[in-house]
Amino acid sequence: MVTKKSDIHPVDAYVGEMLRQGRKLRGLSQDALGKEVPEKVTFQQIQKYERGTNRISASRLYEFARLLRLPVEYFFPADDELPPLPLVNNGEATLLDNFRKLPARTQQTITALIATMAGI
Repeated sequence: MVTKKSDIHPVDAYVGEMLRQGRKLRGLSQDALGKEVPEKVTFQQIQKYERGTNRISASRLYEFARLLRLPVEYFFPADDELPPLPLVNNGEATLLDNFRKLPARTQQTITALIATMAGI
């Protein structure tokens, strides 16, 4: 069964587009993302999610958010009163993950060093 573009709910289309952007931000192909999900998903299914022709379940969306290191809220239209969440690239996300693993004193030292280097 082929879904007509007019039958796609605007929120499903938006969520799919945000999945595509998040996947590309992390440098993943549709196939690579599908293989990272605990219950493997084909690249064709990822395509359908990204087009909005298939809806993404809440549990699957949660898995995508975790894999892409994005808050679940990222996938939904922003509330007009709230600023959009800042995005980080894959290198920045890895840096932040590693930084959080360091002892507090080391984090403070690195923060001070970066501030000095940036001329802050």
